[in-house]
Amino acid sequence: MKPITALFASLVHSGPITNAEVFPYGVACVAAYAKEHFGDDLTCQVFHSASDLNDALLEFAPDFLCLSNYTWNSSLSLAFAKEYAERYPSMITVMGGPNISITQEGRREFLSQNRAIDFYVKWDGELAFTRIVELIQEFDFDSSTARASRRALGNCLYLDPAGGYVEGPDERVDDMSAMPSPYQMGLLDKFFLVPNLGPIVETTRGCPYGCTFCVDSHSSRNKIKRRSQETIEADFEYIASHARGTPPLTLADLNFGMFKEDLETARIIRDTISKHSWPRSIITALGKSHPDRIYEAVKIINSTGINALKFASSFQSTDPVVLKAVARRNLATEDILSTLNNAGSERENADYSNELILGLPEDNKLKHFQTLRDCVDGLETNFLNVHQLSLLQGSPLALPQNRKNYEFDVRHRIFPGRCATYLIGETRQGVIEIDEVVVGTRDMPFDDWIECRIVNLLIKIYLDHDCFIELFGLIRRLGLSPFDLLLELKNHHVASYPGFSALLDQFVSMITENLFTDRNDLITLSRGPEMMKKYESGELGGNEMVVCRSHAYLDHSDDIHAALMTATKSYLGQQGKTSDALVEYCRQAIDFSRHRKFHFPGFQDRREDRFEFDFDFIAASAKGFRVLPSEIKIPKTAHRFFYSDHRFKDIFGTLEAWLGPATSWEADVNEKSLGRLFQKVNLSTLARDVDAL
Repeated sequence: MKPITALFASLVHSGPITNAEVFPYGVACVAAYAKEHFGDDLTCQVFHSASDLNDALLEFAPDFLCLSNYTWNSSLSLAFAKEYAERYPSMITVMGGPNISITQEGRREFLSQNRAIDFYVKWDGELAFTRIVELIQEFDFDSSTARASRRALGNCLYLDPAGGYVEGPDERVDDMSAMPSPYQMGLLDKFFLVPNLGPIVETTRGCPYGCTFCVDSHSSRNKIKRRSQETIEADFEYIASHARGTPPLTLADLNFGMFKEDLETARIIRDTISKHSWPRSIITALGKSHPDRIYEAVKIINSTGINALKFASSFQSTDPVVLKAVARRNLATEDILSTLNNAGSERENADYSNELILGLPEDNKLKHFQTLRDCVDGLETNFLNVHQLSLLQGSPLALPQNRKNYEFDVRHRIFPGRCATYLIGETRQGVIEIDEVVVGTRDMPFDDWIECRIVNLLIKIYLDHDCFIELFGLIRRLGLSPFDLLLELKNHHVASYPGFSALLDQFVSMITENLFTDRNDLITLSRGPEMMKKYESGELGGNEMVVCRSHAYLDHSDDIHAALMTATKSYLGQQGKTSDALVEYCRQAIDFSRHRKFHFPGFQDRREDRFEFDFDFIAASAKGFRVLPSEIKIPKTAHRFFYSDHRFKDIFGTLEAWLGPATSWEADVNEKSLGRLFQKVNLSTLARDVDAL
């Protein structure tokens, strides 16, 4: 048998914003099964970096080039496919991934437009790839002759030499326990050496739900397949013993925690943390049913004292009409409240976060505001991410009939950070990834969409990670609405603070300048060398939410604190709570919050500050600041704000983990680098220590 060489790549962009910070696990799983199936007859390598793949391809022509196709790397993968299909005509190019239409017509169009792709794998890739290889072997490694046979292969689609379309049946890997681990085979060892790259593990595959905005909504994905607990345990031990530093762990499961077997996985993770002090942070999608079981999984993992996993859900919306339109089923809010209330003091180790989507069918401004109110006020979410609806090629909402039915106002933008110039072959090429984002529907005009986004920014500034809990703890204790307080601030007070107002204008400008009605206009613009430089540098195409939140903390701290005080006084008056003592408490609570906050740059000098307060905010902090002024009134007392040795060491380690070596951020830090820190890290863990003197 002729030896087989195959290169597997799940490429990521090296633009101004790091993305896809995980190992190329999916293609490695395909490579691992192929290696086990073909044994020594197959030589394979796995790639993540475009430059590394290019270097390898310039050295030799493999029999197979296998590329992933996700919305964040499609253009980059196709650029490599086109370049090397022309350079090596006998090489077989295989692509797989969810970024392709769910209709045969759409898939055929994709293949017709990308003739460099010999075969496409539409779902699970392990079995499909081996069958492609066996077909190619049968026809003496001649792709054209093999495709002329028009043999239907499970999960595969291709065009025959005459352009005829061939698609095999949908197929699942039924026995996940039979799938070898790419970690234990050593296929991913080199990625442990890559800075800021985190391991990813899949313990289950599939999703029982059919949300129409999701690429996993297809009925063929409904049944859950699970790896054996022995493999899961061995993977965690292998990863923990090889990991350098404290990279976050990504669990690729789509509904972690809601299955009873997940509790055993949680115990494996807990034991791994106890033994290796890793993982210290876990990124995953938690389930949509059995909140008690999900919370139990979170509690098991966090029982070591390291709060690696937060209790969370992805509501997308709380409006029943919207949810029905997208075939979504959420955790019941009453069940979540019951779970959180039963947690008592343990809730501190399982803070509650949520994810929403703006621009869904049947949604409008009032419905979105109510969803925000449900999360912020009702569930007391302290980390809320609101995504814009993207029309993913593998989702039902991207189909023409749904675009027309819901009157989607679709604009095109470059994915933040998914743009750069690469050496592909021997030519430098600018490559961009384009996102189709819905900025309006028949029920939500563009101006309403913009207003919703402004409110989303205010929530990130004021409520994320309980950044202003000193005040909002009181608002909740009074039975009032933090969300309505933010609306009061936006509608009536921001305009009185020029810096703050300019920040919101900058936010809207960044949004609109990155949106293009015509996709080709964006492509043409980005091809200009000067424009590509602006995108590569981050001058254009940045994440406006991250950048403007950073500006708020770095450049407009005085305004955001003062505006909050003015809005609070007005809001309390509207609610009939106008006592001088209450207003004075709010003023001092906001001052206390400001003095505690992490400030960068400047924290390195560990300067101590002293201020006087009439309230025992240290005692209030032990109660989540849910106190009345009369309960913590004290004689005027000086307080010292400082960084203890222990806190300073922890902060320094956190900054190195998220910003890189100290030498890089001590000399040069800006809103882009700090934005990632503010987005990922609970800022209360960076707060200064406080002593009463």
